Amino acid sequence: MRTQRNSWALLIPAMIVLILIGVVIVKGLQSSTNMHATHGNRIKIVTSLNTYGEMAKAVVGNKGSVTSVLTKATIDPHDFEPTATTARLYQQADVIISNGGGYDAWSTKLAQANEQAKAINVGQLYAYQDGENEHFWYKADVTKRVTQALVKKLTQAQPTAQAYFEHNAQAYLNKQNHLNEVRTKVGQLLAG
Repeated sequence: MRTQRNSWALLIPAMIVLILIGVVIVKGLQSSTNMHATHGNRIKIVTSLNTYGEMAKAVVGNKGSVTSVLTKATIDPHDFEPTATTARLYQQADVIISNGGGYDAWSTKLAQANEQAKAINVGQLYAYQDGENEHFWYKADVTKRVTQALVKKLTQAQPTAQAYFEHNAQAYLNKQNHLNEVRTKVGQLLAG
């Protein structure tokens, strides 16, 4: 009888330890799964190019943060070699914007590696085909296409903020249209 009690006395603490370990593992997995889009409810956006980073900052506003990998025009995206820090940025991102079209193949690959992130590939917004010009930021409607894609992806990450994202996108588009009008008038004055 005493041996049986001693067995139970050892078995009960062992079972409690196993249950606690299981709870810790489950909580860790839940935390890892929910990590994206819950960093204090701020959306983490990573862009390959600063051009897209500017658009993302305008649309996400105070609901997130934006990190652009290439911020200097002197760096050639074709030759850029991402570091471990760059890979970590992409792995922790909720939304990723790549130029696509082979221009920043490293960004496209890192975006594909983060299956939980919502990716925007600008080349896909234009149904890019090999051999076409991959400098999409020169296209007249790139701002509209990218901001619309951002509103969609950001709304997927934070559905309750859809109106906020839509408002920010429209304000940014209005600002860009106003700047284009000013540039046109300046060009006309200089020509005439």
